[in-house]
Amino acid sequence: MGDWATLASAAVGGGLAILATGVSDRRRRRQELATRWDTLRIETISEYGRLAKAALTTASPDVSARARAETSPHYERIRLLCSAEVVGAADVARRAAGEYTSRLMTLATDGSDGPTVERDESGVAVVLSTAASAAQAAAYSALNDFYRAARHELGIPALERDLTIPHPAAPTAGQ
Repeated sequence: MGDWATLASAAVGGGLAILATGVSDRRRRRQELATRWDTLRIETISEYGRLAKAALTTASPDVSARARAETSPHYERIRLLCSAEVVGAADVARRAAGEYTSRLMTLATDGSDGPTVERDESGVAVVLSTAASAAQAAAYSALNDFYRAARHELGIPALERDLTIPHPAAPTAGQ
């Protein structure tokens, strides 16, 4: 009888060990997969943000349009990897950057009367028109909203300030 009880307890113990190992392996694989997806999302979000900002920090319509075009593959990855909130914020930032690029293309006819000075591709300072400055301020605001949504989704604590510098044409809290 003692041999049978020893054999049964060894079998039960072995079975439990196998079960625990399987559960542990599945948990580890899920964690590794989640880490890989989070890493890919962070890389995609940061590259999209960098290129979107590059489209906004120039007075050259060609440079702005080129930077916007380079965001396309990252935007598509955001659509695949991120939540509806982040995708929506990316959509708004994309449209706002497009409006700014469009305003740069009409800068010669708009005149240079705005509050913002940017540089063209040759480094020459250009005072933007009021319409271009307002479009740039709106695009910076949309980019900050995109960053906020992405940080929230990734579980990264919010910052007390915007990630892009306050824009001179942006309305202040009192306005």
